[in-house]
Amino acid sequence: MNRTDFNQLIVLLILNTIIHIIAFIYFVTNVETMLQNGERPIFMNIVPIFHFALFFLFLWFIWRRTDFERAKKHRNTHLVLWLGFLGMWIWIIDNKKFIKEK
Repeated sequence: MNRTDFNQLIVLLILNTIIHIIAFIYFVTNVETMLQNGERPIFMNIVPIFHFALFFLFLWFIWRRTDFERAKKHRNTHLVLWLGFLGMWIWIIDNKKFIKEK
């Protein structure tokens, strides 16, 4: 696992977190309007697409780019699966020490 791939994951995760915060604020402030009209803005459709793309990128990174043993890969996969982007943040913090400097 090299440093540039890891830094790119961090940037994508920061972007994902910001998008989720914006979507949450938008949803909370406009929940009555959205429930009355029954329509969702296009922005609210893009958020899950971006989240799942990042989710699959994390799983690919865990299984293809890391040199952990199989049991640790399974633990990391379950962490990301069950905790979502919170699990991705926990994974980033936990694996900073395994990054190789190049």
